[in-house]
Amino acid sequence: MGIKAFEAYTAAVAGLVTAVASFSLSTYADFESQMSTVKALMSGSCDSTEELDTAMDSLTEKAQELGSTTAFTSTEVGEAMDTPNRVWILFEVRGVQQ
Repeated sequence: MGIKAFEAYTAAVAGLVTAVASFSLSTYADFESQMSTVKALMSGSCDSTEELDTAMDSLTEKAQELGSTTAFTSTEVGEAMDTPNRVWILFEVRGVQQ
């Protein structure tokens, strides 16, 4: 293998490593952002910060478990977790139409 081939190979590997790291960081950031949204929506339904933190620990663990054992990503599971909260807030803000 010549110097130019080695340089090309090294550049390709470095590019791949950078892409994988970037994707991983982006995925992690997306998940953390989604779980932060869930936490914000749940904050009104917990009596204390400790209760909220305990609930979020459980939800985060469940989202990660479902993200690794189902066809959905952890972020998608987190999105599904905040949907019922958004519906409840909508009813509270607008009032339930009878």
